[in-house]
Amino acid sequence: MVHQPINLGYYCSWTVYGPRNYSPLDIPVEKLTHVAYAFANIQNGVIVPGDLWADAQKPYTAPNGTTLLGAYAVLNHPDSPLRQRNRNFKSLISIGGWTFSKEFSLVARTPEARQKFADSVVQFIEQYGFQGCDLDWEFPGEGGLPENHRHPDDGKNFTLLAQALRQSLDQLGARRNNQHYILSACTAHAEWLYKNLDLPGLGHACDHLLLMTYDAAGAWSKTTAHHAPFSCIESAVRGYTARGVPAAKLLAGLPLAGRSFGGVCSGNVGAPINKEAPAPGTHAKGIVDYDDLAANYTQAHGYSWQLDPQAMTPVVFNPNTQVWVTAESEESIMKKAKASVEQLGLSGVFLWELSQDRRAVLTGAAAKALNIAH
Repeated sequence: MVHQPINLGYYCSWTVYGPRNYSPLDIPVEKLTHVAYAFANIQNGVIVPGDLWADAQKPYTAPNGTTLLGAYAVLNHPDSPLRQRNRNFKSLISIGGWTFSKEFSLVARTPEARQKFADSVVQFIEQYGFQGCDLDWEFPGEGGLPENHRHPDDGKNFTLLAQALRQSLDQLGARRNNQHYILSACTAHAEWLYKNLDLPGLGHACDHLLLMTYDAAGAWSKTTAHHAPFSCIESAVRGYTARGVPAAKLLAGLPLAGRSFGGVCSGNVGAPINKEAPAPGTHAKGIVDYDDLAANYTQAHGYSWQLDPQAMTPVVFNPNTQVWVTAESEESIMKKAKASVEQLGLSGVFLWELSQDRRAVLTGAAAKALNIAH
């Protein structure tokens, strides 16, 4: 049986506020198979909403007059405009992320803690109507915020936590006419971060592992470099499959924002960066949303867009302002999505994050490459 490729988009709770003002009603569900809502938190060993107002209290009105409370209802209520536009997309609650990974090590550490957490996730999914969950532990063993709890057995325990969740979700599904509840995990592309993981066990417990194949370059870089070259996807897939994860279990991560560098005198990859020169950004220094790039980093503004064919990634460069951006375009997204599925055998891609592409240009390019239409 040939499965439809996956085009999963992350919607972030904080983007509903200014200056982004990106409503969950604006999620382009026609172009997506899955939406992951980022992020739920972990407090005292159980899952809780990451932002109660945005998640479950902010009122929205459906066309039939039904009041939808929070983004959870916008995603999951049968009367939601999103469900009218695409009844088939799957919604996942993503847990953790960079900010909310503090307690992951604690909830994964003992059988009792794992079961308490799994029970809370099942209750949460039942309460809010999600069709699965996504574990975004950043990161087991090392990396992440300094205040995160850590343990030498985090990698092994992550698999045990996923297994406990898989069992609890299967029990929920058995009570719900054998519905399958999705379990995914978002994992690093860099070997120094994924080497701690029990990848065969984690891959077996989860429906999919989502490879964060971006942020390979940024403010820390000494020379210009691509932050999401296709080689990043290739090397991560090689590493994961060599450790026993089938390629069909993997999704490649595609960014909807570029990384900028200032004080660059050449359009080449590997050019020196002047750290004193400002790196422009849309909402944060050095990070440029695709919408901003498409509107303001154009030929009329003195920029050239050149696709680096090996990296399948454009370089956006202005020799006058000496601003150099590693970005994405419709062409690059289509090439990467198509190659990820057809050449590497992955199940699809995911997009981080949707507010950076509010006209769904890149999201639509991925959908087109994967033949997804509603």
